[in-house]
Amino acid sequence: MPNEKDSWQEQLLKDVKSIRSEVRRRGGINAKMIDEAIKKYRKNVALQIKSCPTCGSKKIKLVCKQITNTFKGQTYTVPAVEYYECPSCGEHVYDRYAMRKIESYSPAFAHKRVAGKRSLAKV
Repeated sequence: MPNEKDSWQEQLLKDVKSIRSEVRRRGGINAKMIDEAIKKYRKNVALQIKSCPTCGSKKIKLVCKQITNTFKGQTYTVPAVEYYECPSCGEHVYDRYAMRKIESYSPAFAHKRVAGKRSLAKV
């Protein structure tokens, strides 16, 4: 949990330094380790929704699904996106990590990837 006296930016920098140190200690990092770290982080500090913002249902739950969408006639698929889904009204609520992953696959943001922005599609 973040320290009360640190701003979220200061805490993030401390967390990143700690993670880098641990990666060096373990001799590197692989995709499974990244996924586990993301899940642990999300569980501790990420978006946690208890009721649907659209209909108020308490049945909303965190799911991990493949998303297929279309932009200007071009279909794209995003694997393993975690988001909240309400079975009562069909609402989907994405946190910033899910949105960044979707953007990394979307042709709408391809110009940013070409311009040198790092893509999460390969992470």
